Amino acid sequence: MLFVSSFCSHKNKIGEAVRELAQGGFRSIELSGGTGYYAGYEDDLLELKAQYGLSYNVHNYFPPPEADFVFNLGSLDDAIYRKSINHALQAMALCRRIGAENYSFHAAFYMDPDENELGHEINANKIYDRRAVHQRFCEAYEQIKRQAEEVTIFLENNVCSQANTLALCSEPLGMLVSAQDYFELKEAIDFQLLLDLGHLRVSMRSLCLDYQANMAPMLAEAQYLHLSYNNGVSDQHLGFSQREELCEITGPHRLDHKLITLEIREGIDKLNRSYAVLSDFVADGECA
Repeated sequence: MLFVSSFCSHKNKIGEAVRELAQGGFRSIELSGGTGYYAGYEDDLLELKAQYGLSYNVHNYFPPPEADFVFNLGSLDDAIYRKSINHALQAMALCRRIGAENYSFHAAFYMDPDENELGHEINANKIYDRRAVHQRFCEAYEQIKRQAEEVTIFLENNVCSQANTLALCSEPLGMLVSAQDYFELKEAIDFQLLLDLGHLRVSMRSLCLDYQANMAPMLAEAQYLHLSYNNGVSDQHLGFSQREELCEITGPHRLDHKLITLEIREGIDKLNRSYAVLSDFVADGECA
């Protein structure tokens, strides 16, 4: 099933973003970060769902909190840690109220970045003990999973760009960026993977690892994907103008029977083109 992310819209309110996508013909929408809190957003979502016959999923930093913070389920700062767990629990409660079947969120950071550092160069002076973050995150994940009830939860791989790694080919500042990370984490907790192939492409170049060798085993395991195009240096959230660009990301692998969300930030026209390219690709099979 193909979804588009509310992140594809540049509107500041989630109701306006969902309406723009719905009026553009999209009926399956993943609610994600990028919009601000306002009273009545949930009523808007329910009204739009009824008006357009929409299906929702919920992702990471949604619903927008009244006071912004950096969501980090491995934080060693007790206040941030509690806020992050509470946010995930509130997101799942929202899923149940609006009929969203899936909630996905990112693996932990090994530090607590400032809000304005996300997507940019991060001050790496305060790196936590990685084993402590790993343990903290696993405890948070198990707590969230126990309360998921009928909501299915997924864990997304982090992006490691050249701007937010300690040095080229060095240690990433977040958990779950490679196939090795994935299989090691699977030994600690039982989780379902949301594989962001755009994230993985950037991470592999930053860490001087082979993209195809890491992508293939993760793609075989993942039933949920995020797709966008980029230059391999930063997570640009570009669209797909042609099948060949999509094949650069997927390699010789089929995507049918997977849940897929497009995360394109180039406007509705490019989103429509990307959706058409992806739909044809999923229907036809794999790259030659």
